[in-house]
Amino acid sequence: MGGDSILLTDMHDIIENLYPNIVKVADLFEFDSVFSLSEFISSQINLDQSEEEEATVDDSNINDLAQTVVESKHYDMSNAQERIYYDYRLNKNKHIYNIGFITDESESEYHDLVNNANKFFSDFEMFRTTFKMVNKKLVQYINPISPIKIERVQVDTVENIDFKKYLKTFKLSEYPLFNLTLFESPDKKLLLFDVHHILIDGYSSTLLQEHMNAFGKNIKLDKPLHPYSKFIEFEKVFYNSPEYKEMGNYWKEKLKGFDFSNPLNRKNSDDYAYGNTSIQISSEVAEKLSEFSKGGKTTLFNIFLGAFSIALNIFTGRKDITVLTPVLNRYKPEFKNTIGVFTNLIPMRVKMNSNLLLGNFLKEVRKTTVEGIKNQFYQYNHILQDLKSSDPQFFFYMDFEDKSLKKNRKTEDIPHAVAIPKFILDLEVKNLNGIYNISASYKKSYLSEDEVESILELLIRILSNVFTNDNFRESLKSIYKTLYKLTVHHE
Repeated sequence: MGGDSILLTDMHDIIENLYPNIVKVADLFEFDSVFSLSEFISSQINLDQSEEEEATVDDSNINDLAQTVVESKHYDMSNAQERIYYDYRLNKNKHIYNIGFITDESESEYHDLVNNANKFFSDFEMFRTTFKMVNKKLVQYINPISPIKIERVQVDTVENIDFKKYLKTFKLSEYPLFNLTLFESPDKKLLLFDVHHILIDGYSSTLLQEHMNAFGKNIKLDKPLHPYSKFIEFEKVFYNSPEYKEMGNYWKEKLKGFDFSNPLNRKNSDDYAYGNTSIQISSEVAEKLSEFSKGGKTTLFNIFLGAFSIALNIFTGRKDITVLTPVLNRYKPEFKNTIGVFTNLIPMRVKMNSNLLLGNFLKEVRKTTVEGIKNQFYQYNHILQDLKSSDPQFFFYMDFEDKSLKKNRKTEDIPHAVAIPKFILDLEVKNLNGIYNISASYKKSYLSEDEVESILELLIRILSNVFTNDNFRESLKSIYKTLYKLTVHHE
């Protein structure tokens, strides 16, 4: 696999336009060559016409249900929203789900910004959404259109603004669940858009920016946005399908026998105390890793996942590592043009076998990733429910963000604005102008700053010195010997 999940959805979108309702995202993994995929499509086209008509009827039923929901004042929450809602309510750190990005509005007048913001956001139900009890059931409620305010902050310069101070603590039952702040200096204006993650995910922020740009220029976009309620109704049907059951069986088998106990000792620290640190990979090393990934027929995500797993193996002593990673979870083509929160979490299990050659190890990592993405639509909380008897817990997380997610974005994320860990150690890997920035947020109740820095330094050594074409036929055992000499052992 030389692509990523964004390119995968692009490819599926093209195929769906040519051959509607024939190829599922999961099929792209099973039929991974042009020939095998074309043979599959041909066989499906020749299926009995009655089966095709039956499938069309089912789809129309879903659409009718979705339309009914759109017309109501409230509707059910999605699985992703429920997961975020309960985690947010239980978490003491109330900025854990703030998403923030900034735009340069130096050419805009304040009153024009306010007027445009009110016109723009009135068109999106998602941004009028709050969460409350209706008939003893927690639902998302669509509030009436209300005036939106933009707070003005005068600053000498926009270069050193501490954006953390301006993040809003949202109450999920109160409108709005976003906040706009305009920072004005003598020579520049920056607009901070701060929104709760329960409304949008990272991919949705890209869609939002596209529509904001088009709105300001009165440009009509080719593809209209689909209502989020349609996705919610799709979930209800999909979770009862045989395909979804098969995905659940995959995860049960994949995680069978895994040791879910915490490999780290608890420290004498507050449960909610956390720390942040970061490190960079130079553009030169990044370029070498890119060449190495192409030579090994894998992706940079797999390389970072493999390196992180090796570092955790050395640090914890565990030979069986699981790292959670976020996935798009946009099953149907129309969901690619929907603003909302879709993101799911899936566990990537990487087993360490010191007798494996580095090349074969990366093939195993690649296989894990391919199978994981193929089954990415099985919800994280359903995995936890299925494995309840094993008391499933996950402690390590990696979010890898390359260029493809934001290829159309003209906004900038706030650097480390909300770096609150959801697990014991969270890594965020971002490609910033050819340089990979690795940000770590961690819980001090289990890790010290020195320990996290040692993990990051080890990760850099692995990426810089181990993952090279010269070591492709080296065994992990010999690679470990070199690394152990350079590593401070975790006691």
